Amino acid sequence: NCHEIKVLYGMLCRYAMSLDIISQDYSKFIKLPQTEKTEKRVFTRAEIERIDVHAKNGNRIAMAIMILIYSGMRISELLKLRRDNVYISERYMIGGIKSEAGKDRIIPIHSRIIDYVKHFYDDNARTLYADEYGSQIKYKTSRDDFDEFLISIGITGMTPHCARHTHATLEQEAGIPPEDMIKIMGHSDYKTTTKTYIHQSVEKLRNSIEKIA
Repeated sequence: NCHEIKVLYGMLCRYAMSLDIISQDYSKFIKLPQTEKTEKRVFTRAEIERIDVHAKNGNRIAMAIMILIYSGMRISELLKLRRDNVYISERYMIGGIKSEAGKDRIIPIHSRIIDYVKHFYDDNARTLYADEYGSQIKYKTSRDDFDEFLISIGITGMTPHCARHTHATLEQEAGIPPEDMIKIMGHSDYKTTTKTYIHQSVEKLRNSIEKIA
């Protein structure tokens, strides 16, 4: 799509700058159409494993994508998640935005991403996922980082929200109870029978999310 082409052009510009061929990144002057829409799809198992290899090797963007996939958070929720709302030993976070059901919800930390969450937690920044100076990362920056990293490892056609779609698919495949799915994802479309699950225990949600392989 257009955004990925712009990201790729930016990568080429920065490479040309490193060789003193050009003096600035001309991709910054490209204006994308406001109506651009990308069809949402999910990461395949093979793609998740490919991302995880880089996460295990210390790539921060890969770690962030793995956190998105295995937590179900929106990228905007991860960017705003405060460090003091992350409980490493109890393996859960409190975060979320957008709807009343999604705000300040319990987000269990899957065992597959606990080391990545702890990696960011140990940075001691105000927000969990911060830049090298400890400042909150802007959405546009995180989106460009997301696309640039995925393109570099041969994955195209994805948006950050695809990670959330992937998480929902993994939950469904794992047979997680609907009431737990709703709580973890922070959806507002409660059915009458699930409105009684307002005070889900952290342990119950942790046990549910661990069903994801």
